[in-house]
Amino acid sequence: METNNRVPDHGIEELKKKLYERDSGDFQVRRSNLNPYYKSVNKTWPAPTGPSPIKPAGNIWLKVLSFSFLFFIITLGTAWYIFSQGTNVVSDKNIDIAVKGPVSLKAGDELDLQIALTNKNTTAIDQAEMTTVWPAGSRDPDNAAKQFTSTDQKIGLINAGETVNVVAKAIVYGKENDELEVKLNLGYHLTGSNTLFAKEATYRFKINASPVDLSVTLPSEINSNQELSLSLKISANSDKPLNNVLLEVIYPPGFQFKSASVPPTYDSRKWLLGDLLPGVDRVINIKGVIEGQGEELKSFEVRTGIKDANQEQTIAVLYNDFFKTLTIKKPFLGLAFSEKNLSGGIPFTLKSTSLGGYTIEWVNNLPVKIKDVQIVARLTGDVLNKQSIVAEGGYYSSVDNTVTWDKHTKVELESVEPGATGQLNLSLTSLPLLANGKNFTNPQIYIDITITGVRVSEGFSNEKVQTDLSRIVKIDSDILFTAKTFYRDGPLTNTGPLPPQVDKPTTYTLTWSLQNSSNDVKNAIIETSLPLGVEWVGATSPTTETVNYDSQSRKVVWDLGLVKAGTGISLVRRTANFQVSFTPSINQINNIAKLTGVLVFRGVDTFSRSSLLLQQDTMTTLPNDAEVRDRDGMVIR
Repeated sequence: METNNRVPDHGIEELKKKLYERDSGDFQVRRSNLNPYYKSVNKTWPAPTGPSPIKPAGNIWLKVLSFSFLFFIITLGTAWYIFSQGTNVVSDKNIDIAVKGPVSLKAGDELDLQIALTNKNTTAIDQAEMTTVWPAGSRDPDNAAKQFTSTDQKIGLINAGETVNVVAKAIVYGKENDELEVKLNLGYHLTGSNTLFAKEATYRFKINASPVDLSVTLPSEINSNQELSLSLKISANSDKPLNNVLLEVIYPPGFQFKSASVPPTYDSRKWLLGDLLPGVDRVINIKGVIEGQGEELKSFEVRTGIKDANQEQTIAVLYNDFFKTLTIKKPFLGLAFSEKNLSGGIPFTLKSTSLGGYTIEWVNNLPVKIKDVQIVARLTGDVLNKQSIVAEGGYYSSVDNTVTWDKHTKVELESVEPGATGQLNLSLTSLPLLANGKNFTNPQIYIDITITGVRVSEGFSNEKVQTDLSRIVKIDSDILFTAKTFYRDGPLTNTGPLPPQVDKPTTYTLTWSLQNSSNDVKNAIIETSLPLGVEWVGATSPTTETVNYDSQSRKVVWDLGLVKAGTGISLVRRTANFQVSFTPSINQINNIAKLTGVLVFRGVDTFSRSSLLLQQDTMTTLPNDAEVRDRDGMVIR
C-alpha cells in the first residue's frame, strides 16, 4: 500500500524548498525503509512568562562617569588648542612688541629704542604700562650723573588692532665687545578686570668701543728683586665727561709697591680719578720691586670703570681692563731678602724701637766661578736708628749708611763656585716716633742691596755681573694712652667717702686719653671690664666721644673710630671720661681695690696695615688727684 509522505508546510520546510528546489511546487521525498519521525516545533519564540532580570546598578554609573571624563578631556583639549593658537578673545601671543635700535654702539653713547606695541586681539587692553630695565651702569640721558636702573612709561588703553609707538633712551656703558641686553615688560589689564597680565621682550646689542682708552707700558722681562716701572695712560673715548671713574691695578704675587707719581686714593692700588674729560690724558707712573723664580711669568691687570655708589672702593661697571705679562729672568747672581721671626703679621713692618732681624741670601746661578763678590746694603730713612745697625761679618759706614760684605770681611766671597750659596744677617731699629715731640709722617726705612762679581770663563774675560734688590720696611704708628682715676680733680662731680668705706658707695671719674704719632689708625677702640662691686653710673664727658657700657658682659668700650696721625702732638689729644660707683666689701679692708680689668687698645694702622694691640694695667681706687694721700685709696671700716 502506497503511503503519501508529503511533509506539512511550515517555516523550516519552506526554507528547504527555497534552498533545494527550482520552484515551490509539490515534491516527493525520497523513500526510506524506515518510518520518518516527525516532531512538532514552534514557529515563533515564546513570550516570556517570568519576571525580567534586574541589571546591576553599578554598570549604569560606570557608563555615566566614563562619559563625563571623556567629555572633560575633550573640553580641556579644545580649550588648550584654542589658547595655544591665539584664537581666544585675549592672548599675549596677539600682543606684539617690536623694537628698533642699533645693533652696536660705542660705550657712553645714547641708546635710542623705537618700540611699537601692537594689540592684535579682538578686544582692547587697558592700563598698559611698559617697564624698561637697562644694563648695569646706564645713565639718564638728561642727567649723565644720575644712574638709570629702569624706567616706567604709562600707556593706558590700546584698542583692538591698534599700534602705539614708544621711545626709550639711556646712556649705556660697558667694556668693548660686551653683549648687553635691555628687558621690556608690558603689563596690562583686561577692560573691567583687576587681573594683571604681562608680555615680555628682550633687545640685545653690542658695545663696539670702550669709553676709556687704556695703555700700559711695562718691560717684557726683568731680573728678580729689580725695581720695576709701570706707566699707565688713561683717556676718555667719549664726547661727554665720564663721572666717578675708578682705576685699579691688581699686582702679581711678589710685587712690592714703592711709590706713584699720583698718590693712590685707597691702599697702594686704587685711584679715584673723578671726572675724565674728553681729550684729557691722565698718566700715572708706578714704581715697585718684583721678585720671583727664573722664567716665572708675572701678570699685571689694570681696570677702569664707574665707582660703586655704595662701596666706594669697588668698580660697579667695568669700562676697560688690560693685562700685561712680564718674565722674571734668572739672574747670574741670585739675591733674596727676608724677615726673621715673621709670625703671621704684615711683611716688612716694624714696631717703633723694636729690633728687626733680616737675612740676605745669595747664590751663583752660573756654571762657572765668580770671583771678588761684594754685597753692599744701603740703609736710609728719617726714622732709621743708625746706632742700632748690626751687620754680622760686614762693615757699617755711618758716613754713607752702607754695610759692606766682601772678601776682606768674609773669605768665601773671594771665589764663589757654581751653585754655591751664602747667608748674611742684618738687624736694625727705628727711632722712637714720639720722641722730642717730632712728628714723622708715614715713616719707613729703605734697604737697597747690590751684589757684584767678576765672571771667570772663556769669552767672558773679567765680565762684571750684578743684581740689585730693594725693600721698604714700614714703621707702625706709636700709640700712647693713659688711664687715670679722679675723685676731686676730674670733670665730673663725685660723691661718697674718701678713703672708701665698707658697704658705702663712692663714685670715681675714670679718664682715658690717647695720642697717635705718625699714621692714621682706623677701627680704634679701648675696652675694659668692671669687676663685681663696681657699677656703671652713666655719666660721660665730653659728648663728642662715644663710651658705651654693656650690662651683660660688664664691658666698657670707648669707640674712637679713626684716630688721625699727630693726635696729641700737632692735633688735640683725644680724651674720654666716665663715672663708676664702688661699694667696698669687708674683705677689702686695708687694700687698694681694682675699679677695672686690664685695659686693651685695638686698631689698624692704615699705612703699614698692621693690627695694633696694646694693654695697660687695671685702674684702682688710688686717685691721681693733684693732692692725694696714699691712704686715700685704701678701703677702711
